[in-house]
Amino acid sequence: MDDIDSWAASLLAVHAGADAIEQLPGLIDEEQGYAVQAAVAQGLGPVVGHKLSFTTADPPPTGLGRAPAYGPFVSGQVRAGRPGAAPIRLGGEPLVECEIVMRVRADLTPDLDLAALAARVDVAPGIEVPVSRFRSWWPEGGGPRLDRPEFIADACLAAHLVVGDTWVPAAGRDLAAVEVVLTGPDGTQQRGIGSAVMGDPMRALAWLVEALGGLPAGRVVATGTLTAPVRAERGTYVAGFTGLGSVEVTFGDD
Repeated sequence: MDDIDSWAASLLAVHAGADAIEQLPGLIDEEQGYAVQAAVAQGLGPVVGHKLSFTTADPPPTGLGRAPAYGPFVSGQVRAGRPGAAPIRLGGEPLVECEIVMRVRADLTPDLDLAALAARVDVAPGIEVPVSRFRSWWPEGGGPRLDRPEFIADACLAAHLVVGDTWVPAAGRDLAAVEVVLTGPDGTQQRGIGSAVMGDPMRALAWLVEALGGLPAGRVVATGTLTAPVRAERGTYVAGFTGLGSVEVTFGDD
């Protein structure tokens, strides 16, 4: 077993129910991280979508770099966000992020401009719930313990993507102007706007299409958070997006 397979096996074991890991010793660069990411995705099941990280102008935590990164969602990780849906467990220190989600209707290629991309996708409101397979990955009051290669190997923390019921065509919509209000279980609110994501979430999609060399019809994409990440607590979070509708997610005990 080579290093890539060994690192992937460690992460796959956590996905299967083993305890979270401390680190991946010897993992030192992004290329290795993406190779591990791909091996883990192959072991978990078919890829159904993708997420983007580090798409806002705010600098990411130290050690994670400034450039965007991507990770896959596999079958079972994308779900509808409606009242009465089963809660998500609080294990793994989940975060709550409000995102504009895109669904690919026709294959996307790197030569397409933003208008052509928009003509081929639908959009919906979403809440992404990043979860790490690393133990105590972001201690309270401190910075994250992961470095960028580990973050990428861990699928950029892809775990749950909760999507609203209504999809609408992206063509003709000013996604940069979409506003969101996230209301937590205690009534606390966070606000965000689409322009926080690379100036326009469609640019984030274009970046991903270029990075992957294309996207097939049927894939979904979480384009990046419009709001500052929130540490999940027990209860229900509701995100309302102007022109797109709302989506909610509930968290329960471990």
